Amino acid sequence: MKFNKLIIPMIAMALLSACNNNPTPSNSVNSGDSTVSVDSSTSQGGESITPSTPSITPTNYYQNITASSGAPLLAQLHDLITSTHTYYTSYNDCKYSSNLIHTDKYDDSHLTEFYSQSAWQIEDANATSSGHLNREHVWPKANSNGLWNNETVGGGADLHHVRPTEYNINSTRGNNEYGVVSNRDSNKVYATTTSSTKVHAGYLGGGVFEPLDSVKGDVARIVMYVYTHYNSYKNLPGATTNGSGNPSYFGSLPISSNVSGGFSLLINWNNSDPVSQQEIDRNNYLFNMEHNRNPFIDHPEYATSIWAS
Repeated sequence: MKFNKLIIPMIAMALLSACNNNPTPSNSVNSGDSTVSVDSSTSQGGESITPSTPSITPTNYYQNITASSGAPLLAQLHDLITSTHTYYTSYNDCKYSSNLIHTDKYDDSHLTEFYSQSAWQIEDANATSSGHLNREHVWPKANSNGLWNNETVGGGADLHHVRPTEYNINSTRGNNEYGVVSNRDSNKVYATTTSSTKVHAGYLGGGVFEPLDSVKGDVARIVMYVYTHYNSYKNLPGATTNGSGNPSYFGSLPISSNVSGGFSLLINWNNSDPVSQQEIDRNNYLFNMEHNRNPFIDHPEYATSIWAS
């Protein structure tokens, strides 16, 4: 991910190696800080569940992952991120700027608007008009087979999933699947600032939405997290648990309902747009809040290991 140079200068970021440069999964973690504490008191609502693993840290989080590829690795990751998910954030948690300044920080004075990667005023993501931030389901509610219908809590309110986007571009993306847009120059779409300035935020055509190149990896890693987490263990051969989350949070989430091009497209986007420091910081902050992690941020090579074949 790269920030929009047109708004303010780029901040320094640590980019991790792309998956094809590190094809063998390991148990090291891109945490940047092995001392992240586990404390749900940072949140302002949601559902707390008694932890089943009391002493997890970024360093040892993946220590029991023994599979190296395919369905066995997917199943183990599902069991891990659901069993350690002991605090489910609320939909309100996803709007509060007190959370967003940690999860979507541009700099000390701005948030990051997700699709344009532009600096945005710090505000709650609860917009009802253009120029302001709203909450974007990267996996749209309408494409969730009803799992996000009660978006107060669950997958539709998971801060690993929901991102702040400008009101107009949120509406423009709508329920369109992610995919590749033909003739991109003629199909640009924009976010709108409070001064009515248009900021390039992607492409829309042929019934699909294509993010900017600098956002594609972020999108892919979120979509893969949602697929891995919120598909019920019954739909993932070898998986054994949905953790302690409400059974209504889990069900069937076929990738075809959200991505035109499936996992091959997500692998391509994951490889072409490496993990950024902002994603690492977000993952660490949400580990502190939710107690689970997005494994495709810590281990982007998992995508190729699971789905390349």
